[in-house]
Amino acid sequence: IRSACGRLVTLHGEPGVGKTRLATEFAARVAGQGALVGAGRCHPYGEGTPLHALGEALRQVVAAARERGALDPGPGVSADVGEALGYLQSGLLRDGSPGDQPHQLTWAMTLVLTTIGNGYPVLLIVDDLHAARPALLGTLRQLAGRITGAAVLVLALGRSELIDEHGSWPADGLLPLGPLSADEARRFLATLTEVAAHQAGLTDRIVERAGGNPFFLEQLAAITDQPGAGQQENDALPPTVRSVIAARLDRLDPGEQDVLLRAAVPGNRFSVPELGALLDAEPAVGDPPEQALGTLTERRLIQPERVTDAYRFSGVLIRDVAYNTLSKRARLRYHEVLAAWYRRRTQSPDLVGLHLERAYRLAADLHPADPRVRRLRIDAAQTLASAGARALRGSDLPWAADLLTQALDLHDESSPERTAVGVQLAEAQLLLGTDPDAQQTLRTLAGRAAADGDQRTAAHARLLLAALELPGPSAVEDALATVPVFEAADDHLGLARAWLRVGQLRQLGGHYSEAEELLRRALRHAVATDTQLELATVVGGLATSLWRGPTPVEAALAGCRALLAEHGDGHRAVRATVNCPHAVLLAYRGDHDEARALVQASLQIITELGHAYGAVTMMIFAATLESLAGRWEAAENLLRDAAEASLAHGDTLSYAAAAAGLTRAYLEQGKDGAVLDAAEVIAVTGDPFVDAEIYGVKGRALAARGDQGAALNTADLALATAILTDSTACQATAELDRAHVLRVLGDDAAAAAAAVTARRLYRDKGHVVGVGWAAVFAEEAP
Repeated sequence: IRSACGRLVTLHGEPGVGKTRLATEFAARVAGQGALVGAGRCHPYGEGTPLHALGEALRQVVAAARERGALDPGPGVSADVGEALGYLQSGLLRDGSPGDQPHQLTWAMTLVLTTIGNGYPVLLIVDDLHAARPALLGTLRQLAGRITGAAVLVLALGRSELIDEHGSWPADGLLPLGPLSADEARRFLATLTEVAAHQAGLTDRIVERAGGNPFFLEQLAAITDQPGAGQQENDALPPTVRSVIAARLDRLDPGEQDVLLRAAVPGNRFSVPELGALLDAEPAVGDPPEQALGTLTERRLIQPERVTDAYRFSGVLIRDVAYNTLSKRARLRYHEVLAAWYRRRTQSPDLVGLHLERAYRLAADLHPADPRVRRLRIDAAQTLASAGARALRGSDLPWAADLLTQALDLHDESSPERTAVGVQLAEAQLLLGTDPDAQQTLRTLAGRAAADGDQRTAAHARLLLAALELPGPSAVEDALATVPVFEAADDHLGLARAWLRVGQLRQLGGHYSEAEELLRRALRHAVATDTQLELATVVGGLATSLWRGPTPVEAALAGCRALLAEHGDGHRAVRATVNCPHAVLLAYRGDHDEARALVQASLQIITELGHAYGAVTMMIFAATLESLAGRWEAAENLLRDAAEASLAHGDTLSYAAAAAGLTRAYLEQGKDGAVLDAAEVIAVTGDPFVDAEIYGVKGRALAARGDQGAALNTADLALATAILTDSTACQATAELDRAHVLRVLGDDAAAAAAAVTARRLYRDKGHVVGVGWAAVFAEEAP
């Protein structure tokens, strides 16, 4: 626990073997030595938010660290810790959700835990990991691998099937826990009860029946303490754990049993307010619940959790037996009570929907012809769909897919809302990569929605479908056609996506001023609907238009600063996206050190967030800055790495941009042989800004080889492509590349005229470095 690194250790074994007991003892010992300890438990699948166990454990550690001043500003505490804590408070520490920007989650946790771990050892315990959702498993793996230089141990507890079902689970930290030996079982039994007082030979029979399982041993010992145990015969010992638990529950007094059975309805974990709502629904039996809770705790049926006013069952089997002891009629009633209680308390709609779904299933069994069964079904379907949409907007994709799948199953084929849920589910599966037929799925759903007259759902499906396909000649008109539909429905998400799509298409065509206007429309709707994915995409697109478009450098810099001031606070990915175009604009006017600092900061953010594709983009931006500073060898090294990385990821657009920049670096260094090899393998992309660069360096490479006709044609093609855009910087570079080709071909007058035009265009943009390039070219005239 004191080693200066992050480590994930998994203690696994069969149910009841003593994993939790061992971890609790370990936690008490390290806490006594000054460690900060937090513990959380995964609920059965479908209950609670995806990361609630980790959030619960981290919440306890953060609270203890604050008490000790470990997170106070000062030496050793990064200025970003406040932002990281703020992000965690908005999701993970609040309710166990990933937050609205899950890509920031690992960064924030790593920074906070590293800061705490530099001062105090940290132990995070996550119990019942076999019940965890994929989001939690992935987060734990990332977290342990990212923490360096701090003493942080993540101790995961789970059944052995966790290891069998997840072959990729880290094997270097696996600790198996087997059953007790007969001698160990006797010693453990002696600490639980004085069985000799009941009946000779009972100890041996209990040890034999338990088979080394501490939980079974504990239950058998507990039942011998109850009235009548001393008169039991050998065959009176219950043969299974479930039968032992059922016998124990039968011997509770009515009040204690009533409390225990109702407490089982919320799940393996319940809070006192939840239990209170269930007890208020019908007259309670017996003493006040506080007294019953105390007795049940003493009998080791439940145990208090670290969280205030919360308990959990001492074993999942105890909860299961208690729940199934309730009649179906009682379960139906209590699930309805909990759903209504959660709804009044504005809890997450997923909990409301899950209890409504269970109530519906029970009602369908008990009263299939009752009209309220259909009402329950519709309410459950709509609530789960709402929860799924919320999870989708928060980028918790696996949970969104689960909730939407449940909602889809509840909607009957004739439901007008079924298609809309299907589109949202297709979106989640598309982002998860789990539907190989995503395009056909969306086509079918779009057609079905249109046939049903649901133009809004059809429009959403068409926009999602368009993102998977190359834009056709009517792409802009198709996207614009959805705008009136979304306006009529007051659908800000749809409007954000529609204007974003149109803006991206105009940007792809090189029309940056028009794209900027369209993206600002998208931004208003993205802010209104608070959808972080669209917000980050729109803001990044606006910064790109300011950089590439005709807006003069000073005005473009002011625009980037305004975007950061309005949308960058607390959004690291937004800052990284805006900083890069901002840096190039600074480099245009010669502020190279400030520009490098911005890209370096962005690279750090992207690395911390684990964006492999983003890291390639950062390398290309860093190389652009070195090119603008005239450090061509440094640019060459960066671009070579970027080209290799983009090929490995299959990112053809980034590869083309890196390869074109690499060819230019070879040209500027006089590496003629490398120029020819590099230029021949670059393919155009359909993005005129990038393609003008590709044609320009290809033309210069052909001229260096002496292929005059092809060189001039390619240089002319670079200029023609650049003129398709409104980017003065792009046009200026194409003119200057053409000037270089004309000079090699011996047409000095035409070369000088092209250089003059390039200089004027660079000046219009405020591209001071480009003006210098054109001036140097003129000075080198023969």
